[in-house]
Amino acid sequence: MKAFRTIILLCVVSLVFVSVAMAESCQYDTAWGVLTIHYNYDNNSVTGDYPHKSGSISGTLSENGVIKGQWRQSDGRGKFVFYLNNNGFSGKWNYEGESLWRGEWNGKLKGCWK
Repeated sequence: MKAFRTIILLCVVSLVFVSVAMAESCQYDTAWGVLTIHYNYDNNSVTGDYPHKSGSISGTLSENGVIKGQWRQSDGRGKFVFYLNNNGFSGKWNYEGESLWRGEWNGKLKGCWK
C-alpha cells in the first residue's frame, strides 16, 4: 500500500511539473513597443500586451508556428497573424471589419522565460 501511494504521488508531481513546463513567455521588440507574449502550450493559446495605447492580444498558436488572433487598444481593435521564426516573427494586422491587411507587424526576439 505504501508503494502504491508513492507511485500515485510521483504521478501527481510529474503532472504538475509537465503543466508548469507547458507555459512560456517571450518579449519582442516591435514598432509599437515591447510585446510580451504568454504561450500556453496546453491549449495552444496566447495572450500578450504592449505599451502602445494599452495594447493587448489574444489568439491561437498552430503547430506550424503561426499565431492568429485579435488585438485591442484604447482606440480600436482588429485581427493579426504572426509567423514565428528563430529571430522573432513577421506579421500583419488590420482593423475589425476590414478584409484586407493594413500593414506589417514584425517583432525581434529579445528573450524568453518559463
